[in-house]
Amino acid sequence: MAAKLSKITIYITSTEVFFNRDADGNSVFDEKLYKKAYNIVTEGRRSKADKLRFNEDKCRCIAAGLLLNYALRQEKVDNHSEIVMVDIIKACDGYDKSYDYKIKYQKKGKPYFKDYKELNFNITHSGKYVACAISDKPIGIDMEGNRKDVCSVARRFFNKDESEWVCMAESESEQKERFLKIWTFKEAYSKMTGDGIALCLKQPYFQGLKNLNVIEKSFEEYRICVVKK
Repeated sequence: MAAKLSKITIYITSTEVFFNRDADGNSVFDEKLYKKAYNIVTEGRRSKADKLRFNEDKCRCIAAGLLLNYALRQEKVDNHSEIVMVDIIKACDGYDKSYDYKIKYQKKGKPYFKDYKELNFNITHSGKYVACAISDKPIGIDMEGNRKDVCSVARRFFNKDESEWVCMAESESEQKERFLKIWTFKEAYSKMTGDGIALCLKQPYFQGLKNLNVIEKSFEEYRICVVKK
């Protein structure tokens, strides 16, 4: 594939479609749709899903497989948005096995495409959403939603300037927003480098904003951060 590279594209899909509501309003797993999606994704993705216990986790895993195939197809298109919403059913119906992929892992555990070395990718999920970032440079993405006790977590894991910035916010909602800005940055940075979150918690947020390519987005109740070299 001769890809026409975008700088950064974020593909997002929802796994909500795998769960219907019965007459009493209870969530019911759509096994038929899951099997359809399961049967078309790569063997590696199926194997990964088989190791998971809960249906929600299985669906996120399979959705990631659909998302990667969709993203590889779309990367040859010049005119697409920075954020692309992907419908699971359409991703299933349009699945093209000629864009299947093999994933290898670097020494630090960071995944990469074996056959699409001109493309870098990273995946994240939170709640019902799965997101994938694609770029021509090393990249990391994180998505986070609701968090509790953000001040205590900030004091434990962030440096003094960062924790004070979080906790000095006037409202609880502002504290949460500031916390998620820093946390998603550190997670995304760790995934870009492959060094792991424990080491990358030491990467200063405010310095990183100056020295790295950072995209921060709000998406519904979620916070998304993408870090690129």
